[in-house]
This record gives sequence, structure tokens and C-alpha cells, in this order.
Amino acid sequence: MKRRKRRSSFKFVLVFAVLSLAVVFVLLSPIFNIQQVEIIGNAALTEREILDVSQIALGMNIFSFNARQATQRVLHLPYTATVAIRRELPNKVVINLQERVPMVNIATNYGYSLIDDTGAVLENAAVATSSLPTVYGLDHASTALYLFQVFAVYDFFPYSVDFSNPRNIIIYKNNFEINFGSTEEAQRKTRYIRSILHQVSLDGGFLDVSNPDIPIFRHSLQ
Repeated sequence: MKRRKRRSSFKFVLVFAVLSLAVVFVLLSPIFNIQQVEIIGNAALTEREILDVSQIALGMNIFSFNARQATQRVLHLPYTATVAIRRELPNKVVINLQERVPMVNIATNYGYSLIDDTGAVLENAAVATSSLPTVYGLDHASTALYLFQVFAVYDFFPYSVDFSNPRNIIIYKNNFEINFGSTEEAQRKTRYIRSILHQVSLDGGFLDVSNPDIPIFRHSLQ
């Protein structure tokens, strides 16, 4: 009985010692030092920004960082929508992320806020992003988000939108001033606007779709 106990104790100590040596080998061996960090899916964010906030660096042991904590840190970057971090043994880390897509500029008292389709503020700047429409006179971004989501469905992208009067929204597109009215029947109004702008070849004009049953079109020279 005593011999069996001694043998069991010896086996336990031996296994523990082997495991300890294995752990020490993994942590100290240069084989497991990170030699490559591949970042996939970034456009607005630079690799340097992602690496800095993740706290993952070349040369560190591949097991020395907490992947969950690193993921949370990258998620705190405004442009990050989703992120997944995985280890590829022995010495490679892959950071796969999906970025938020900016939708519109929101004019504020301090400049412009760039937001995505969920209303998340991606960045603030003194100058609006010229490739995206700009919204003026808006107190609640949800109204603009809804309207621009409707516009996106119909591939209609105005230059700017004035929400100063939410019952009388003004849209500017291709030298046309468009009285959109409220967001009621937004899809029907948007379809009508696209139809008009695609059919006429004019330098500009005025279009009133606030009452979609009686739309009004006027050439800029009238």
C-alpha cells in the first residue's frame, strides 16, 4: 500500500515537473516570440493605431497577452465595429476587424461630426468630409439617420440637407433645391425625386415633393 502511494506521489511530481518545464519552455523559447501581426479589414484605422491600442508587439511571447482584453481595447476605437484576435502558432497573430462606415457629416456649433448608420460618432473635425453629404440644423441625429437610410436604399445621395425646420426639410442635389417636407412617406418622395433627376437634363431647378400627391417642378430659369 505504501509503495503504491509512493509511486503515485512520484508520478504526480514527475508529471508536474514535466508540465512546469513545458510551460517555462513555451514562455522563454524564442520560437514563440511574435514575428508577424497581420491586420485584416482596416481602412480608416492605421496598423500603428491598432497595434498601439491592442498592446501587441513584435518580439513579445505569443502567450503573454490576454486576447480578450486586447479585443476590448481595439473595440474602443471609434471606427471599430467588430474585431477578432487569434494566435497562429508558433509566432503569428491575426487581428481581423470590420470598420464602421461613415454616412453623413453633422454640422455642429464646433465644426462637423462624422457619423455612421447607427449614429455612432466616428470623429469630429473643423471641415466636413467632402465625399459625404452634410446635414445642417439638426438637433436629433435619428431623423437624419432614418432619412439617409431611405436614400441609401434608392442610391440617392444629396450634397447637403437642411433640417432647420423638420417639417420642411430642404435637400440640395445637382443644383436642384428640393423641398422634401417632413419624413412622412419618405420612400415615395425619394422615388419621385430619383425619377425626376434621372429624366431631366437641366442645369438645376426647384422641386417640391412635400405633398407627393401634387409634386411641383420648376426649371431654374423660370
